Amino acid sequence: AGGAASEPAKHPPAWRAIATASLPLFGACLAEPTLTLIDTACVGRFGTARAAGLAALSVNAACFDLISNVLATLCTASTNVIGAAAPKGPAAARRATLVSVFIGASIGTAVSVALICASGPLVRSVFKLGPAAGVAGRALAYMRIRALGVPVVCVNYVLYGAVLARGDTSVAAPAVAASALCNICLDLLLVGRLGWSTAGAAVATVVSTGVACAVVLRAVLGVLRDEAAAGEA
Repeated sequence: AGGAASEPAKHPPAWRAIATASLPLFGACLAEPTLTLIDTACVGRFGTARAAGLAALSVNAACFDLISNVLATLCTASTNVIGAAAPKGPAAARRATLVSVFIGASIGTAVSVALICASGPLVRSVFKLGPAAGVAGRALAYMRIRALGVPVVCVNYVLYGAVLARGDTSVAAPAVAASALCNICLDLLLVGRLGWSTAGAAVATVVSTGVACAVVLRAVLGVLRDEAAAGEA
């Protein structure tokens, strides 16, 4: 009774906690639109047949930004699932992470196949692009190549969720920055130097998405190794 009462634990302000949790997610959701913006700028500035290239990219920007916004729910879902499994122990968290990655890859593969198969009708019937000036051909090339990267986008969102569920908010910014820098360099090479136009921009975006995924994957693997070591100790 004579001892001094212990002071209550201090918690950060609510706004800081919300910002810390939401800003990395906001950055992750901006990654794909940022790559589309870089593609549009490089094709418009350095591409061959710039008007046709910009017309082809305009419809693809609408299509892939919509897909990206829908698939971003995988980040929220995986954060909740892995976060709920974490109190049960490292093994449960690891299992939830692996299952989430598998589900994300499966959804991404299904979306990729569907988009590639539907690319012709989408370009010609929905977006009404004709053969004039090669706009339809450029739009199809971009759509089909970039569709190959959709499974990587889905896995990337799941991996963002895996690190956010563990309270790590430091990975999103380096991943987005590395992806954007890679995309700029590859666009300058493939679009500006080699003249691949929209096809080159799509290749650059797919590779850049893979770079972002590699950055986040490295962080997740490090966390899983640390959890496994802690469980064995």
